[in-house]
Amino acid sequence: MKTLLMTVFPNTLSQLTLTKLNYIWTVCKKKVFIQIQNSGNQNSGPLSVNFEIEGEDSFDFICIPPQISYNIEGIEKGNSVKLVADFNSFPLPNNDYLINANRIIIHIEGKQQDYVPSNSINKDNHSIL
Repeated sequence: MKTLLMTVFPNTLSQLTLTKLNYIWTVCKKKVFIQIQNSGNQNSGPLSVNFEIEGEDSFDFICIPPQISYNIEGIEKGNSVKLVADFNSFPLPNNDYLINANRIIIHIEGKQQDYVPSNSINKDNHSIL
């Protein structure tokens, strides 16, 4: 399985690092694990993390590629956030698409913000460690 990591970090997020990246991709389990750490001397601004799967026939418009997205309000200095993208929850016909997947795309995008309230995560039907 190929992995493509794309990041867009404005100046306020320059101290964020991806400290872990693992995946389990078998017939029974399809999960991607990442950990983002703030090693800077200030809290980060908000960021969004999007996990997308591409198959061999990525131009098949009959089936929209499965995606899982997280919106994180910020990561406090010295802390880290662990995210799990569990693709087992997708119903058919996405299941066939997942079996033939050959690439995981992880897009992490930071947005500048003057004030970050607290280290919290907004999630929509996704698992967080």
